[in-house]
This record gives sequence, C-alpha cells and structure tokens, in this order.
Amino acid sequence: MKKWLFTALALAACSGGGGGEDVDPALLEENSQALTACERLMPAACARLAACNAVADEESGELFTAELCDRVSAGLAEGCSAVIQTADEARIDACLSELETASCEAVCADQDPPACAGVLPADAGRGVTCASP
Repeated sequence: MKKWLFTALALAACSGGGGGEDVDPALLEENSQALTACERLMPAACARLAACNAVADEESGELFTAELCDRVSAGLAEGCSAVIQTADEARIDACLSELETASCEAVCADQDPPACAGVLPADAGRGVTCASP
C-alpha cells in the first residue's frame, strides 16, 4: 500500500502542480476547512521531501527543493482538499507534528507518520525515491 503524504506530492510535482491557476471562489468556500488543513500539511510534507533529497521527477532527476515547493504549493493544497478524509484540527495538528520530524529513512521508505493515518487516502500513487545526499 502506497502512502499519501509523499506520493501525493510527488505526483503533483511531476504534473507541474497547479500553482497560479484561477480557482472558483465558491469551490474554495465550500471546501474551506479541508483547504485550510491542506494548506498546513502540504508545505510541511514538501519541505520534508526537499530535506530528504526526494526525487520529484524520475525522468529528469529533478529533486524536491524549496523553490519547487513554492511553485506547486497552491496546486498541492487544492488537490489535497479534494481527497482529504478529515479536517479535524487535533488530527491535523498531530499529523503535522509528526510530519515535521519524520526521519529521512521513513520518508525514503515511503512511510507516513502514524498520526497521519486516515487523514488522506493511503493509495495516492507512486512511491518516493531519494537521491543520495
């Protein structure tokens, strides 16, 4: 079973993310709690991927970087908000806390932090590959 946090990011990065696209304000209002949760989770997950030298695009070998995370952040949050399974603040806080301290060993083994279980689907896509530091 693939994990969501890191694979969802990898998939969004490979597709170019959705940053800069216009978003229907009514849709954002409808999903405001989900979007708020995702706006907290996705930058932290992307930063963790960058810190662990995770590969964003296997064809080009591009790695996750702070610049890439900034470029795709809006698309990541939007994509996440469409599939998030809970926006419960306590669960998001716990997930975020564990995510920010996840070991690169766990990230590169495609293992989400235990507190993130059930926040988003576990079968989000391809696994994570990390480059040697």
